[in-house]
Amino acid sequence: MHASLRFLLCLCLMFATLTGHTEPVMLDGTAIYQIDVPFKGSSAARRAEDAGQRLQQAAQQGLPAQAVRVVDSALGTDLMLGDTYLSTVFDSDAAAAGLPRTELAQQQAQAVAAALSRYQRAHSEEKLWLGGLYAALTLLAAFVLGHLLNRTYRRLHALIVGASRRSMRRLEHRTHHIVRAAPLLQLLGGLLRLGRLLLFVLLLYLTVELLLSYFATTRPYAGRLLGWMLAPLQQGGLVVAEQIPKLFFLAVLIIVTRYLLRVIRYLFREIERGNLRFEGFYPDWASPTQKIVSFLLIAFALMVAYPYIPGSESAAFKGVSLFLGVLFSLGSTGAISNLVAGVILTYMRAYRQGDLVRIGDSQGVVVSHSLLVTKLFTIRNQEITIPNSVVLQGHVTNLSSGGASRGALVSTAVTIGYDTPWRQVHALLLEAAAQTEEVLKTPAPFVLQTELQDFYIRYELNVYTDQPQRLPFVLSALNASVQDSFNRHGVQIMSPHFFDRARGPVLTPPEHWYEAPARRPEGGAE
Repeated sequence: MHASLRFLLCLCLMFATLTGHTEPVMLDGTAIYQIDVPFKGSSAARRAEDAGQRLQQAAQQGLPAQAVRVVDSALGTDLMLGDTYLSTVFDSDAAAAGLPRTELAQQQAQAVAAALSRYQRAHSEEKLWLGGLYAALTLLAAFVLGHLLNRTYRRLHALIVGASRRSMRRLEHRTHHIVRAAPLLQLLGGLLRLGRLLLFVLLLYLTVELLLSYFATTRPYAGRLLGWMLAPLQQGGLVVAEQIPKLFFLAVLIIVTRYLLRVIRYLFREIERGNLRFEGFYPDWASPTQKIVSFLLIAFALMVAYPYIPGSESAAFKGVSLFLGVLFSLGSTGAISNLVAGVILTYMRAYRQGDLVRIGDSQGVVVSHSLLVTKLFTIRNQEITIPNSVVLQGHVTNLSSGGASRGALVSTAVTIGYDTPWRQVHALLLEAAAQTEEVLKTPAPFVLQTELQDFYIRYELNVYTDQPQRLPFVLSALNASVQDSFNRHGVQIMSPHFFDRARGPVLTPPEHWYEAPARRPEGGAE
């Protein structure tokens, strides 16, 4: 009967041993012995942890290894370090190990004594000095290797990028700048920098691992460092792996969209330069049309890409998207109206960059005309920004006749009596125009007789200038030249008024028609 009970007890212990978890008792990161079975509600893991903590405290107190002893108690055999209790070997432990209890306790005592000896040697002052020396040498070697790695990277970068620059430029020329050399060279340089970064990270990891292994206190963390580094990378890698099909689609979409944008930019640039022509499509429409088409293409690409963005199906992502959409709808009313007005103004060709215009009460040179605003630069060095919706609602006066290619028109007028030959007045005004700086020779200045009043004739001198931003200064200089020209030839600039009937007719006899600086036409025609 007793034999059967012992047999059943052994079977239960064997079953517990096979199905349970063996837990080591640790000292300074090293397993000393194992605890296989629980005892009275304390699991094997808890028993091993408590024994390891007591052993660690005893080792830190500097108790000698020779003080380890085995003492029998009422429950089992106790392991003692001097008067400090470490753990107990119970009958269940001996049955699980298949050894007598006393023999198992002696084995554990020998293992504890050997571990304490190793601990004392590892934490001795000599080991600390030796670890410090090794650490200094390791840091010096890491610094030298890092310096050599940096120099090698610079040489390889100059060699590889320099050798690839010419072939990539030929590729750019063959594809008419659709494939650009600069981004490819940047990609190549980025790959080289990534390789250098990975080597630096590897060097840093090996250095830290060696530094931690030189000291007994930090040696347990040396083997765990790689796991700590790889754990977040592994989690991130799993997340990325799940999204690889979507990310691949997004990458292809981005590449296709980018090259389509380049093709669009190339085509409209050729139209702007005049190398590509379409009937009814003006070159100055190329730049704004390119922006509109590019915007529509990007908007279409975003709509296609939205379902493939990781997390786009989550409620939080949809809520944020809805919130941003409402904000955009509420805040972009004015921007949309300006955008529409900018498109209309662009295709109306009311003015171009460089034209002198008057918009409402503002007059200046158009320095910028975007889809949202028009910017004018005035004579007083002021930059005026006018929303395109305001421009469209008012009226625009373009003072640059024929556009920027012909220049801005400048006019001044004088009134001269009927007793001065009109041919002479014309010649004097044209002479003044020829002597004024910043007045174009082509188109040529011209004079108009705009009014025949009772006592005088009104003459208007019209000239062109390619400096519309200096229009008031050009007009001032032109008026000064007119005065000088008339004074040199003795012609008064005044408007006569008569309060009594003249004794003789006020007219110019034919023999005075060509007073200087007027010239008689060739062939004698008058």
